[in-house]
Amino acid sequence: MWKKQERYYERYQVEDVLTFISRQLVQAKTIEGNEVYIQEIDIHEPLPPGAREILLNMDLPHVAPVLDVEVSENRATLIHPPFSGDPLPLVVNEKSPMKPAEALHTFTNLLKTMESLEQLPLPMSTTLDPRNISISSKPYLLFCWIKKYSINPPEEKWRELFIYLLTGIVPKNRTERVRFLENKNIPPAYRNLALKCFDPDTNRSEILHQAKQLKFFTPKKLKQKSLMKRLLRYAIVFLVSLLIGGLIGYTANVWIQDTNLHQHSDESSDG
Repeated sequence: MWKKQERYYERYQVEDVLTFISRQLVQAKTIEGNEVYIQEIDIHEPLPPGAREILLNMDLPHVAPVLDVEVSENRATLIHPPFSGDPLPLVVNEKSPMKPAEALHTFTNLLKTMESLEQLPLPMSTTLDPRNISISSKPYLLFCWIKKYSINPPEEKWRELFIYLLTGIVPKNRTERVRFLENKNIPPAYRNLALKCFDPDTNRSEILHQAKQLKFFTPKKLKQKSLMKRLLRYAIVFLVSLLIGGLIGYTANVWIQDTNLHQHSDESSDG
């Protein structure tokens, strides 16, 4: 039997509210004056036994840590410690996109977080909508939803994130995607991965696998690889030049020796 739960505003002093889609992240203070952040997850049926403990022990590096959890018949309330950061759209935009290596690292970490949330004993979901991502020393997700229980969960939007990080925008169609990715600062392999994300036959696990392979070829390594190719090309040209030079020298030497031999023969005949 569920006990009646007091709403957070009856026990905390609300200072600010961040609204995202149908959810709110509330900045508040306890009676003792400690700052906390609160989010409520509305549910359409009671959660299973042990749900509070699962949510309380949800320890993921890119999800805000949880201090306390209160569960009632129609909602779960997560109490977070204070955290700082800027919404991703304020950090990344068309005039200031992420560098490719940083974009890949951020995208991979958040995609892994989505996978980890789904694998919890009480499966969770989130959205990689840029407005749900905050950037401080590392990226983290603001809001989560409980699969099969949450009311009106949003679209996951993970397919759009990588191209957003690389370009600062979310193109409307494939033509726009290709056009905005035609940037000399974006390596072709990164461009291909960003486009691959939109393939409906490709799932998150496959994209993560490809991203992992791509990490072995960061822009720095790609640049080094390109430099090595140029050096190899120059070395080959140099060796070919030496061979041609040697061949010309050898041919000239044979010709000179042959000419001298003929002159010597002519002089002997005259004598």
